Amino acid sequence: MAIEDILKKMDDEGAEKIAELRADYEAKLKALEKEYSETLKRIQSENKAQAEAHKSAIKENLLSKARMELRLKLLEEKRKILNSVFAEAFENIKALPEKEYLGLFFSRLEQLNFNSGEFIVGHEDYERFAKALLEHFGNQSFTVKMDKSFSRGFILRTGKIQYDFRLDRIFEELRERLEDRIARLLFG
Repeated sequence: MAIEDILKKMDDEGAEKIAELRADYEAKLKALEKEYSETLKRIQSENKAQAEAHKSAIKENLLSKARMELRLKLLEEKRKILNSVFAEAFENIKALPEKEYLGLFFSRLEQLNFNSGEFIVGHEDYERFAKALLEHFGNQSFTVKMDKSFSRGFILRTGKIQYDFRLDRIFEELRERLEDRIARLLFG
């Protein structure tokens, strides 16, 4: 019986050892499962926070882009309105009665000191300017020529000095001086 007692004792000790190992295994398994669960929750929380931050950054970027596009469209529309205002003003000047139209140019000429020269007149204004220049400056020595490279106004050459009275150039200078002021009046 001694062998049976030894085997039983070994069997009991083995069962006891297996129970201890199983309990240790289950405790470690629960600890690992708990650690895994906590790590998973932490990672999910971090990922959610990162996703929210990324989502927020994308949203802000899209809003910023939309605001910029809106500003550009608004600026484009304002530019169209300004261009329209200046185009209408340019057409109104061209449509002035002849006396007023010529007066715009002659008032500038009277500020100059010249008694001879050459008037180079745009092809659309040639007829009326040639006649008016002869009537206005008849006693002075000058010539009048037509230039087809521009339509309205004229260029005055007196010696080495040249004065540019082409309507589109005068209007361009006027626009440069007045555009900011008109924009403020129109758009606040």
